[in-house]
Amino acid sequence: FRLEEKEDMRHEREILASNEVRKNYTDVSFEPIKTEEIESSKDCRHRYLCYILGKNTFLMSEREKLKGLNLPIWQKLNIVYEIAETLYSLIDIEEGVSIHHRQLAPQAVFITVGRKNVHARVGFFEYAKIKRENEDGANPTVMRTKCFNEHKDDYYKPPEFRDQTIRGNENIDWEQVDVYSCAMLV
Repeated sequence: FRLEEKEDMRHEREILASNEVRKNYTDVSFEPIKTEEIESSKDCRHRYLCYILGKNTFLMSEREKLKGLNLPIWQKLNIVYEIAETLYSLIDIEEGVSIHHRQLAPQAVFITVGRKNVHARVGFFEYAKIKRENEDGANPTVMRTKCFNEHKDDYYKPPEFRDQTIRGNENIDWEQVDVYSCAMLV
């Protein structure tokens, strides 16, 4: 993430979501990918994030690797279950606090091949919405516009997101957007 892009809040959202999960990890069934910021020199124009992954991990978007596993149906269902359970755990992660991913797609799901099973972990919370009941619902317009523009042709987003009819609505049900995206992954 470049430091000079003041309106780009993706780095902060990734760190905030990661910290919120870390703070409430006992209430999360399947923890998303762990993220840490890498310190660099003061002269560096970028901020770096490190994803802590297991061995034999790849993105769900790498279809050839996924097909090469020849998974039985129960393992495929387990992957779907772990993704859905992760999203469900982030709703009401703390009293009055929910995290909504908002960009769930194959390139945001990490698949790890273990000795006996295959596991799925959700990552890339760059556009995550951390919703607190006591907040007024403020959502930076610049960030929201960037989210719409970058993902307007995304098959994993609901139709009203892609055609931007959802844009005028201040009370967007982000949980519903995540449910749609999860269904499209299946």
